[in-house]
Amino acid sequence: NINMIIVGSGDQRKDLENKAKNLDTQIIFKGYIPHEKIHKTFQKSDFYIQLSEAEGMSNTIMEAMASGCVPIVNKKGGMKNIINHGESGFIIENKNIPDIELLIEETDKIKQNARQKIKQDHSVKKLKKNYIKAYNC
Repeated sequence: NINMIIVGSGDQRKDLENKAKNLDTQIIFKGYIPHEKIHKTFQKSDFYIQLSEAEGMSNTIMEAMASGCVPIVNKKGGMKNIINHGESGFIIENKNIPDIELLIEETDKIKQNARQKIKQDHSVKKLKKNYIKAYNC
């Protein structure tokens, strides 16, 4: 039994809502959620899926991982700097989502690894140090 929450509003929303009507999966369209409240949605979720065609170092993915979500992302951009495929999330090519059974089986282990990766490699203290280092060239 899979439930899906889609957050955000964009030009594809109407099309997605129409497609969702024909699926057996319950899909809830939340629209825009303010940054200070999004963590509550992350905490209720098992996965965070972001399949952008171009993405840099995503703070949103790091926030989702820190909240315990397993990220599923496109191979584009800076995702490989945040996620170790199969260890702290899944990096897929061309929006080909891997077998859902594998994702479900690995969820608990991946959630723990994702949270630990952010705490270890991308803590606020470490990010602050890296920003100061980068801008004091």
